[in-house]
Amino acid sequence: MLATELRERLAPPPPPSVATPRGTGGGLSIGILAHVGVRNLGDEIMYAATVSYFRRELSDARLVGFSSNPDDTRTRYGIEEVHPIRPAKKRGPMSRAGGRLGAYVRTLLAAIPTAIREVRFAIASAQRLRGLDMVMVPGSSQFIDAYGGPSGFPLALLRWTLFARAARVPICFLSLGAEELRHPVSRWMVRRTVSLASFITLRDKVSRDRLVAQGVRRDIAIAPDLSLGYPVSLAERARNRLGSGTVGINPIPYYHAVFWREVDEKRYRRYLDLLIGLAADVLRGGHRVIIYGTTQWADCVPARDMMDGLGRIFGPDVLERVTTPEVHTLDDLMRVLTAVDWVIASRYHGVATALLMRKPVVGIAYEQKTADLMANHGVGEYSIPIDEIDGSSLAALLHGLQRNDFAIRKRLDVAVRDGRAAVDAQYRLVVEKYTKSNRDGTWA
Repeated sequence: MLATELRERLAPPPPPSVATPRGTGGGLSIGILAHVGVRNLGDEIMYAATVSYFRRELSDARLVGFSSNPDDTRTRYGIEEVHPIRPAKKRGPMSRAGGRLGAYVRTLLAAIPTAIREVRFAIASAQRLRGLDMVMVPGSSQFIDAYGGPSGFPLALLRWTLFARAARVPICFLSLGAEELRHPVSRWMVRRTVSLASFITLRDKVSRDRLVAQGVRRDIAIAPDLSLGYPVSLAERARNRLGSGTVGINPIPYYHAVFWREVDEKRYRRYLDLLIGLAADVLRGGHRVIIYGTTQWADCVPARDMMDGLGRIFGPDVLERVTTPEVHTLDDLMRVLTAVDWVIASRYHGVATALLMRKPVVGIAYEQKTADLMANHGVGEYSIPIDEIDGSSLAALLHGLQRNDFAIRKRLDVAVRDGRAAVDAQYRLVVEKYTKSNRDGTWA
């Protein structure tokens, strides 16, 4: 089975029989589909890693994007052809009839144009897919229904899987994450998507366990998060000889109304106050602090609240050592990570990108996936569940990073190189198997 083959082939060089050697795409047309374009750099880095791989290894392949925001994706990646992953929503005139009959009429009038749009979208999408050799769905927690319910991510992924099957084009899901699915319809949709997918891997064991608990019976291999395939420059910045450094803090709006699935002001304030206290200790130690986000529109809220809290403790002379850069692109994010020495991160891809840059990081885990990510990189002892943090534990973890800085960086360098090799091996395996079998008509 493919899952077994992937486990056995972590990162060998492509064999001579591969039809698409490095530097050529062999005339391939590859679709890349994900819920990107919503200003979440965690999603963007996996899309970017996938685009980068094909431009590096199969340079004359034709790439076609599918995105939540085609204009944004076209601009970010220079992909000329980008299509929406969902049909556009339009509001038609509503009936003003009253009573129960009026309600039925309004529902019917709303349903008819929606059904027409869905049919037109399905036909157009299948036609777009027919010109492709394969479709890749790269990473992120796309098996989720916390945002939009069954009609959000579950419907979108099932819809495109069915489109691909109708067009006889392989669709491959690479290193996806799975969250708890709340609705039985979502669970059914995800089970169907997984069963119909040409190829699928998950990024961690917790995702696989969740799918198994939700009724998935397919044998699914685990492959590293695709962010490890993103190309980075590792030029190390010069350190201050007096021992001071820069701590990057990546906060999240934990249980805040701006983003979280539920709102709990008490939990948010506790989390925020602990980060403010840690930042204050860092500043008293003579270091600098950079407060940054990976989802700028949401993470700017706790960043602003942290600055307000620090402003009540320190004067301008200390606050000049605190910066809150706006981070809208992956280049912005890499500039921030290049400028820091140690990181305290709460977002999953806040942790992942710090690891990618070989930065010693404390991973504040709001879900098990963060702890697993840290453990897989050999630094699990620097992860802590978000509801278990306190002032002393955070300070102890940061001091541990600083004390063991060199050894941690060496450990991360080995782990990241191995992870990148496995990510590249997965791309090679999928391209080798499905471009050939698709052209032979034997993949389905």
